[in-house]
Amino acid sequence: MGKRATSEPPDGGWGWLIVVGAFINLGLCTGTLFALGVLYVAFLDAFGESKAVTAWASGIYSFVSVMFSSVGVGLCKKFGHRAVVMTGGVISFVGFFLSAFATNIYYLYVTIGIIAAFGHSLSAVTAVDLVGKYFKKKLSVALGFAMAGAGAGQCIIALSGSLLQDIYGWRGMLLILSAIMLHITFAGALFRPPPHMITHQKLTNKGLGEEAGQKPNNAEEMKTFIEQPAGETQKVVTVSEEKTPRCQGLREFLHTVHDFQLFKDPVFILFIMTSLGQNIAFGIIIPHWVKRARDFGIGNTYGALLPAIMGISQLFGRPVCGALGNLRLSKAYIWYGLATGVAAITTVASIYLPSYAAQATCIIVLGICIGGYTTLIPVVVASFFGRSKIGYGMAAHVQMMGIAIMCTSPLAGWMRDEHGDYVIAFWIAGGAFMFGCLATFLMPIVWKRRKIKQAKQNNGHVATS
Repeated sequence: MGKRATSEPPDGGWGWLIVVGAFINLGLCTGTLFALGVLYVAFLDAFGESKAVTAWASGIYSFVSVMFSSVGVGLCKKFGHRAVVMTGGVISFVGFFLSAFATNIYYLYVTIGIIAAFGHSLSAVTAVDLVGKYFKKKLSVALGFAMAGAGAGQCIIALSGSLLQDIYGWRGMLLILSAIMLHITFAGALFRPPPHMITHQKLTNKGLGEEAGQKPNNAEEMKTFIEQPAGETQKVVTVSEEKTPRCQGLREFLHTVHDFQLFKDPVFILFIMTSLGQNIAFGIIIPHWVKRARDFGIGNTYGALLPAIMGISQLFGRPVCGALGNLRLSKAYIWYGLATGVAAITTVASIYLPSYAAQATCIIVLGICIGGYTTLIPVVVASFFGRSKIGYGMAAHVQMMGIAIMCTSPLAGWMRDEHGDYVIAFWIAGGAFMFGCLATFLMPIVWKRRKIKQAKQNNGHVATS
């Protein structure tokens, strides 16, 4: 007899190659944002536009890459993770390759801000979503190693970006980046579906009558096959396109992009509030940390090393936080909330510690905290809403990031111009982190109360029946 099909993820095996592929994808997608930071000055010199006009190239890139991440998750439902990620790598390659021939900054709005960014939106969150389908017991550990790629990409690009530009110029650097983006496609080739999903697909195909030789009459028909007990003939119900609403396909796709039922769940609303607080703070401290270091009298060379230091701390901190989230004696949301709370305290403390050693220490702690809670997001989503919602949860988080960065980064810059320092802006960042911390610890309380209420309602229905 053959092996019985199981719906449980393998928790290893080929899954570790999925982790490697996710590590590469996240490293390249995250590192690109820092590469654009290096290219910002070159674009200013090349095109002679204002700082605000030039900054929109990276701003549009950030917005598009995160806001369309849920589209990638939705496309995976129809085409699979491998096809979506590999397509995203090719699109990113095309975007950066065309950017090397730019004649004005508005050209880059399209090639980098839209084309390359859309390619990345199909790759990063999609890779994390597939890791969640390969692991259950070891999910936190696997995500820790996979998402360490973001720290690696940040560190490598921060250290090598300036060197590449000095040697090859900004056009040559863009051509090199375009070739590097093809590695997303190669990593995506590893993304085969897990065995339990393949088994489910085969069973679905059998249920559609393929084994019995039944095939659709044409591509415009939709057939629904009703499963019968063993030994009985399957009944086929054919629904013609004329009886199907024309907007049904669009509606179904929108439901694969976002699970709108989650927004009716108060626990998910608290998760969104946590994410919003984290990303408001992120949108202030990350773009302005190096600039504030210059206000403290730290030189450009040492200041430029701070993002690399943060990347290194994330590279090692993410696997550690992933392992902590996998401990049986603790809950992942506890470490998730603690990381957000420590980030709040560190952000406020950094305002009053102007020395380079203190700034480097604060950026290390923040790197561990930000990398830690980012790693634990899929684990927290899985624990409260189920593993099938990991992609939706990650997409919601990065979309909050895109909205927050677009709004808070210019606001922090305006506060710096108005008040001459970043004190108020970084206090706001610390408060936003603390807001996210409090919302995190409210999640299990609301979740337990909802379970108790549902249990009482079920008992009431049983008693009345």
